[in-house]
Amino acid sequence: MVRKRLVEITIGAGQRQCHLGSPGFGNLTIALPSVMHERQLMETAAALAWQKIGLSLCWDVVNQITNIPLSLYDRKDRLFWNLSKSGIYTVKTGYVIAKEEKEKTNQRLAPDPETSWEIRKHTVWKTLWSLNIKMKLKHFLWRCLQNGLATNEALYKRFGIGNKICHCCGEDMETIEHIFFNCPTAQVIWKIAPVRWEGLAKLQGNLWRWWEAVLQAAKETQGVGRIQLTANILWQIWKARNKFAFQQEIADAKIIVDKAQQEWIEYEAAKESDTGSNSEPGKATPIQQRWEPPKEGTIRINTDAAISAKMVRSGLGIIARNWRGELVRAKGITARRKGIAATEEALAIRGALEMAQLAGWTTIEVQSDCKHVVSLINTDNVQDCSLQTILEDIDVQKRNFESCTFTFVPRTVNQCSHELAQFAAKATRSFEWEGSFPIWLSSLVRKDMGVVTPFCN
Repeated sequence: MVRKRLVEITIGAGQRQCHLGSPGFGNLTIALPSVMHERQLMETAAALAWQKIGLSLCWDVVNQITNIPLSLYDRKDRLFWNLSKSGIYTVKTGYVIAKEEKEKTNQRLAPDPETSWEIRKHTVWKTLWSLNIKMKLKHFLWRCLQNGLATNEALYKRFGIGNKICHCCGEDMETIEHIFFNCPTAQVIWKIAPVRWEGLAKLQGNLWRWWEAVLQAAKETQGVGRIQLTANILWQIWKARNKFAFQQEIADAKIIVDKAQQEWIEYEAAKESDTGSNSEPGKATPIQQRWEPPKEGTIRINTDAAISAKMVRSGLGIIARNWRGELVRAKGITARRKGIAATEEALAIRGALEMAQLAGWTTIEVQSDCKHVVSLINTDNVQDCSLQTILEDIDVQKRNFESCTFTFVPRTVNQCSHELAQFAAKATRSFEWEGSFPIWLSSLVRKDMGVVTPFCN
């Protein structure tokens, strides 16, 4: 198992420094000018700032720096301890790390006996079959771990037929690991997926070892959900590969990720509904299928984010409606960056609170289809250095309202803001509408509520 970095820098207002751990550059520390926002930093990077610093940086590193979200407030940069909820080092977490490191040392000095491997296999199978996912996904993962998928490499090795090269990229041998991790399509999928396993990159050459390390996340907060979503993503990658191999259909990476997330959410909702109906017959809570107005006096704001890996752009969609279901304000934020799904979703919620405060609203409800971010906001459980600054801003912003709540809704309820985010990702600049709205957006709002526009002669 490869451990993630224990300590990272949480960037506040960007007044002090940026510390990066980058492949090929080691630990890179760069002093940043005071209050340098993303656009200013991009312009500076494109000009002479990096030359003045005396560094020759590749574009990926520059992109890493410019994509760091900055605080809206005068917040100082600080160290973030990744193994505690608060980000503050504790003796307890330090002791746990020291104990684990000692056990690793002992294991290296005394190789695992055969019985240890049997125990590890038993643990993997037991955890797999206990996952709260569809049975077909459990069977699929079992076949993957048994190297039982009909990949080009496996067919050629066993029967001497076909071509060992990958159907999708035509570059490397099509093994299970290549399909899920190394194929360019798979790499884009993992970059935009809401669940990331960057610390396990060195294990991607062996699916068994990688999956064994993934299962360790079950002990963490939200860990089981991350594993379940990962299983859905692997399944959708395999389905997309088969569509291309047998039907010559090319699937967009964003669509693959959205479908995996949607199927996971729907299955979770269905299981919760079944549980409710079993415990209290006749009192099961129906799954919300469309947008519904809030109580009188409340403004409901729906947010979503869209990422275009091809155009290297991200878009945020923010839709505000009153208790009568009327559209009162809409905002689209566009940015040229390689966005990360969870970060963009959090930025959309922060943007919604900014818009609400400027509009003078006092009672608001914010809805998002990103379950992970909504959960972090409501539980105040970060454990993610990249989201820390944004979530702290949201915590400050929500105190400016008499009432401010955050709820998760499925994509079917959030369709209007989803479409606006897609539009923003293709736009050349950010925009905001109030009072008068495009016809297509007004039509989406009516469709959200199930209202059909009457035909007039």
